[in-house]
Amino acid sequence: MELRNSSPATSGPVTLLDGRYRIGEVLGRGGVATVYSAVDVLLGRDVAVKVFRREGSRLSLYRFAAEARLLAGLSHPGLVTVHDVCLDGDQPYLVMQLVDGGTLRGQMDRGPLDPVVAARVGTRIADVLAYIHTRDIVHRDVKPSNVLVDEGGEGFLADFGIARAMGAAHLTLTGELIGTAAYLAPEQVTDVDVTPRADIYALGLVLLECLTGRPEYTGTTVEAAVARLSRQPRIGDEIPAPWRGLLTAMTSREPVERPDAATCAGLLGALVRDPTTIIPVLPLRREPRLARAGLLMASLAGALAIGVAGSTIVAPERGDGSTPARSTPTVSTPAPLAPVANSTAGEPEPAVEPSPATPLPADTQARVVPSLSGQPGPGPWPGR
Repeated sequence: MELRNSSPATSGPVTLLDGRYRIGEVLGRGGVATVYSAVDVLLGRDVAVKVFRREGSRLSLYRFAAEARLLAGLSHPGLVTVHDVCLDGDQPYLVMQLVDGGTLRGQMDRGPLDPVVAARVGTRIADVLAYIHTRDIVHRDVKPSNVLVDEGGEGFLADFGIARAMGAAHLTLTGELIGTAAYLAPEQVTDVDVTPRADIYALGLVLLECLTGRPEYTGTTVEAAVARLSRQPRIGDEIPAPWRGLLTAMTSREPVERPDAATCAGLLGALVRDPTTIIPVLPLRREPRLARAGLLMASLAGALAIGVAGSTIVAPERGDGSTPARSTPTVSTPAPLAPVANSTAGEPEPAVEPSPATPLPADTQARVVPSLSGQPGPGPWPGR
């Protein structure tokens, strides 16, 4: 690889990378790579170049290469397109579509988002997740800084550096915490096998933060990660009523109780078309676990079906591997739903209140807290 004038690993930008990419300003820095705006002088187009930093570990390099190969095999309107990749030499890089507009984090730093704006971005990201989940890929790091938003308000899910194809080899160290503490699903903290429903939980926390303007779980890495094991997210009166049922379901502690990504995309799309659409909340804690899981999924499916009665949802084709024709499901204005009645009292069911904090079991504390602190816990952790 030919670098002229200076290296992207230093503070100064390189003039030309491999005789083709004219490097510009820094767009972002991650743990192992720096992203620059650039111009492909051969084709005359603007691009983004993600350059792996030389001081990165061998494991980080493997992940960088895995991200390049993974993205190259995917195609969806909500994913950045890979144009070129170089994994040889002393400084690998990845050339991608440039998304003008910044990150969702940048928007959220200015305050809470309008619910329709949040629903639009959420619909797009949920649709991307549905696409990758059908291909047995779990992103594992859905967070505001990994969502790019273009000038037209469309969202793109980025940074697949720790994404994992289910059943593939594990690129993690024993006891290593994978993901960002503030947006981890409970099963990522306790090291239970992670499924696509972990991405749903993270997206639920992102959308909750979009509406409140503050992260739900804060503090040190340990505090933020462990907090979700002792209490549910607070989804109170400040959250618009139409959102409460969906966010409660998406952030359920039990993965089986969370809706899948396609269901989330449909329900969020309904909120884009009609912000008054009501998604009912079921009494999750009043039923046996298996029963309440079935009731919750039935409720969400019913809300989607009833809320768009008389209209058509255009579902993307999945069977032949083609990409969705559009990023947002087309949903006509749905009729508002009545609150779900309490079958025992005949009264409308109130919003689910968060459970009071409960202490962690001793074995969980012994295994989780040391690992989050960077120290190995007793006994080996299962690989991811």
